[in-house]
Amino acid sequence: MFLRMKNTITTIAVALISCMTATAQRTPKHDFDFEKVTVGGEKKEINWKDLYRFFDSWQPGTPPCGLSRIDDEFFISRQRPLKRITDGDYQVRSDVEAKRRMFLWTPLDDPTTKWKALPRYCFEGDNFSMWQYIDTHGNWSAPWLRVSAGISDAAAKNGVTVGCVLSVPWDAEVGDTVETSYSQTLMKLAERNADGSFRNSLKLARLMKYYGINALGVNSEFNTDKATMMRLQDFFLDVHHKAKDIGWTFELQWYDVTDDNGELSLDCGLGEQNKRMFGTKDSIATDRLFANYNWTDDILKASAKYARSLGRSPYDYYAGFDIQGRAWNNKHWQDLVNNDISVGVWGAHSQNLLHQSATDDGTADVIIQKAYLLKQELSFSGGYRNPALLPEVRTDCSLSNADLRTFHGLARLLTAKSTIQQVPFVTRFNLGNGLHYYKDGKVAFDSKWYNLNTQDYLPTWRFWITDENDRTTAKNIGSFVNAGLSWDDSYTGGSCLQLHGATKFSRIKLFKTRLLTQPSYELSLTYKMPKGRDTHARLFVALKGNTSEYKEIALPAAKRENTWTTFKTPLKKLGLKAGDEVAMMGIVVEGTGDDYVMNIGEMAIRNPRQRFNTVKPWIKEIEVMRGWNNSVDFKMRYASKEEKGDEKTYNDEVGTWYYEIYFQQKGRPQQLLTATESWAAYVIGAPLAEGCKRECRFGVRAVSPNGQQGSDIAWSDYRMIEYNALNSTPAIDRERIKPGETFTIYYKDNMMPSAKEWRIIDALTDKVVAKVENSTSISTSIDKEGIYDLMTVNGDGSQTMTRGLVKVSPLSSTSKALKLNDPYMLTIPAEALPGLEYSVALWVKADDWTHDKQGTNIVSKNSIADKWPFNNWGDLWVQVCPPWTDEKSGVAHPANEIMYRTMGCGGDIEGHGDMTTDGYSIPAGVWTHIMVTQDKEKVQRVYINGRLVAGPLQMPESTRRELMPADNKRIDHNAVADIRIGGSGVYKAGLNGAIDDVQIWNRALTAEEVLRCMKGFTDKEVPEGLSAYFTFEETDANGVFPNHGKTPGCQARIMRMADSGGEYTGKAKYVDRNGEAGLKSQASTSDRPL
Repeated sequence: MFLRMKNTITTIAVALISCMTATAQRTPKHDFDFEKVTVGGEKKEINWKDLYRFFDSWQPGTPPCGLSRIDDEFFISRQRPLKRITDGDYQVRSDVEAKRRMFLWTPLDDPTTKWKALPRYCFEGDNFSMWQYIDTHGNWSAPWLRVSAGISDAAAKNGVTVGCVLSVPWDAEVGDTVETSYSQTLMKLAERNADGSFRNSLKLARLMKYYGINALGVNSEFNTDKATMMRLQDFFLDVHHKAKDIGWTFELQWYDVTDDNGELSLDCGLGEQNKRMFGTKDSIATDRLFANYNWTDDILKASAKYARSLGRSPYDYYAGFDIQGRAWNNKHWQDLVNNDISVGVWGAHSQNLLHQSATDDGTADVIIQKAYLLKQELSFSGGYRNPALLPEVRTDCSLSNADLRTFHGLARLLTAKSTIQQVPFVTRFNLGNGLHYYKDGKVAFDSKWYNLNTQDYLPTWRFWITDENDRTTAKNIGSFVNAGLSWDDSYTGGSCLQLHGATKFSRIKLFKTRLLTQPSYELSLTYKMPKGRDTHARLFVALKGNTSEYKEIALPAAKRENTWTTFKTPLKKLGLKAGDEVAMMGIVVEGTGDDYVMNIGEMAIRNPRQRFNTVKPWIKEIEVMRGWNNSVDFKMRYASKEEKGDEKTYNDEVGTWYYEIYFQQKGRPQQLLTATESWAAYVIGAPLAEGCKRECRFGVRAVSPNGQQGSDIAWSDYRMIEYNALNSTPAIDRERIKPGETFTIYYKDNMMPSAKEWRIIDALTDKVVAKVENSTSISTSIDKEGIYDLMTVNGDGSQTMTRGLVKVSPLSSTSKALKLNDPYMLTIPAEALPGLEYSVALWVKADDWTHDKQGTNIVSKNSIADKWPFNNWGDLWVQVCPPWTDEKSGVAHPANEIMYRTMGCGGDIEGHGDMTTDGYSIPAGVWTHIMVTQDKEKVQRVYINGRLVAGPLQMPESTRRELMPADNKRIDHNAVADIRIGGSGVYKAGLNGAIDDVQIWNRALTAEEVLRCMKGFTDKEVPEGLSAYFTFEETDANGVFPNHGKTPGCQARIMRMADSGGEYTGKAKYVDRNGEAGLKSQASTSDRPL
């Protein structure tokens, strides 16, 4: 087999430069370093669903199951719960009932449901930020009593209660004799003493107060008897009393299915069947009763009336929306507007559907974050992102951002709330994640990061903008400046507020406040003008009781273009007197052009004379997890006050807003790495300079509430960082290897100890063709042309297999390959693959594997005209998988194996590992040939680099959409399913990498033919059966690639999917290059062999 080497790549460049370096990294690539305990000498994660097993031994200040104090600190909220403004409150719209509340019963998590809101070092994560519209967050994927401080701190800052969930399967049983974790937990907590009192209610309340958890949620879909129900109800009543006695707010969140008799009772509203579960004004069992999704106007009216008859607010009953199964589709929206009932939203199990579905424009991390931010604002503030002007009530809206632009928004039912009632008030507009960590306008730590508890006060309205007459109308809405939060820059943290675009006049009302002030207090703004120096802006405040009379002051020109400037002014210059209460803060922008941009990094009101007794913390312990050759990963615990028992200190008690985490290598400058409100910090990748001593120290500094003062840095002693994290990734010294030519393979990590053995193995025969022992490299030559795998037996005994690393060919001619960046894909017309017998082959070289929940798309054949799940899975799909465990066999699969599935054979990864390349993982950065085949008998096979690695396996259920029954309404039989290479899908990332020699055959190839097709074909050599063949040697002006196969026409083109809404693609469309000005072709070096 002669291999001809590739030299150039035709690149499809993404229009947004910032997205070109983005990756589809929803889950960190580094280890999960939390909540592991040693069992039998092995580190294992605690199963928090087994609460009943360790509840007795769990005490505030004493973590259960041997869990470390340092890990427990990441679950202790240090933010005092703040009250929302009531006196002098006001709202955008007078037709919205201020008493109506919202219960968001969704996860705040990643696809693995491990990370919750824990700090980590990737950019993508659920940084929910519309707290001002919700009253409680149910935190669906958090087990009882285990809520990470990231969410509890952010919620408490915004006056939102936070809960956790006991998940009970549908139609399950609960009782003293039922041996399931959920039943045993309920029965354990509701144990009684000999005198009939509840044994655990006070302890439960104490634990919840200690960790900062307000609510227990129950997915009550169980059956039991009436006596058990009464026992549970009485227990929850007692927890309410005990919590009140210790000064804590306890809530029960109950799904309105299991009724007072212990029976399943759906869609009945409030009534006699759940009277005791709901409770009266003097005997409240359930604070928030969440109705199932099939409510009607009659049910809402009757429920409101019944609640009042019990002395309860009707707003304690929540009309449920299932945004997983129905998005915002509900024909009774107007009925909810017309009734005194609150709003409840569920969806779904591992991620909030608003976040999970934010793949409208692709799966790169920056793209997802921008889409999620927009999706939140459209869902809450309405289609204009301005609560002062809302579209008409819609009953059929999906979660697609394109569709949400005509959504009426939850602001049609809810009014935005605020907790900003104390000076100093400071915000840096930090969303809780960033592409870098900034301090004072400079990059302090050049790493992507996520930590929700660093989220600042964000604008109360996103965005309430009016004209010079203080009006917002359909006619003037398009004339306003564009306002949004952005990660393009930051003053401190990871993001900023950005105003841009042309406007005649825009008044941006940012914050609802109740700040008692003095004339000497300072209003300040830190801003940057990337283009020019003139701000065209004025700051303004409005006072309590008169929020339409504005007191303004001009914002001066920036000191220098594209440099941060801070403007300060005493409030007396705005005409404020002693005792005035500032009720609103904002900015006026006037007379700007299209190129106008202002980045705002900080807004504040401070008392310049105020001093804080900020306690200098001391370091309690440091855990160095990994010492790499050029970095170190660590956790650190510190304290600003000694605590005993269930004593818990809020940061405001020790004069602290947040903590800065420092690191210093001996002889090198100290470096700020991150910040957090917790009394523990987690850092991945603190930089170590090579060639310097590995002696380092760790530091922490407390920052005062005004963000300007603080303690000195508390340093640890210097300690030696052991090199214990080995990086066994190999590298090769040349791209092209000819037969008989010497080449060298070595460790990329120059501190790796010698391997016990290096082996170069023929990929087809498994024959070892070269090996060396006790070396950090191998130098050899190979006479036989072909593809070879590398295995290293590392010094610690572990093995590293790199498939296809070595490719030997006598040829050195050059050609082209195609570079794809997510969300772009190569689209091939459906007629290239007309039947159930076929082969699909290509060469692929990924820049990196950064998977979504179910991996990365390589090949798919589907139609967005179909409904879920066919719009995502379709006729066939080939994906590279993340690590996963087969539910059938229990086998744990490593990352980057290939899975091949077809319609009729199951969709999700779990439980469908039949056609998986078990033991064959695909390395990033290496050209790999992949072929999947299905023959006439529906026998499937997968080949990697010419070797059969999965199958043969007959899959009799395998079918295709055209063969589905005509009455299957989930298939659009008038649409076709094209073939797509790359591009993202629901739960799957798009490919960032290069492809070449894409071949689609109308028959299943033999093993010999697979080897032949790897070499490629000239136009004269193209055999019968090769329907479509793309070499990427040429393209026309429109970016269309000619087909060298036998099907006439059938050209391929670059496209992307736009306006998808996660599982729903009814409003989605494919966009080709003709409408994409930012798409260009460019060449770069490649080593691809044919």
